[in-house]
Amino acid sequence: MSTPFAAASATCSAPGCVSPAAAQWRRRPTAAELDAVVAAEQAQRQRIIELSGADGGTTAFGPLPTAETCTQAVYGCVQHLLGLDLAARIHASTCVPDPARLPGCACTPEPLPTTPVPQPPAPLPSGWVVTPPTAAPEPAQPASPAASP
Repeated sequence: MSTPFAAASATCSAPGCVSPAAAQWRRRPTAAELDAVVAAEQAQRQRIIELSGADGGTTAFGPLPTAETCTQAVYGCVQHLLGLDLAARIHASTCVPDPARLPGCACTPEPLPTTPVPQPPAPLPSGWVVTPPTAAPEPAQPASPAASP
């Protein structure tokens, strides 16, 4: 997940606001944004095929981006910020900062992902020993010169 802090050059996404962004959250892309993302991905893949000299059938790419697999950044200035709980979620494609609803928004954000329960580590095979880390050994002292008689 991205951080809630915006890039220094970003401006607020609220309609008509040109203030510098103070925070960022994510939303799903609109249909036009998704079309642009897919077109850019297809152009990049075509360029890779051309540069590699492959015929396209031997080059394996993952699936193209979908509305469920990509997001767009939304920026808010200090007057158009969402609450922290809402900023942590992914919002609908039409969600922009709305001064009438702040610190809320007009959409129903997606639920936060559930954190899987950590599993205990697998037992080590017999004969393997895990020793706890120890303190670094003391550096060896240089030998003192022998006393002359």
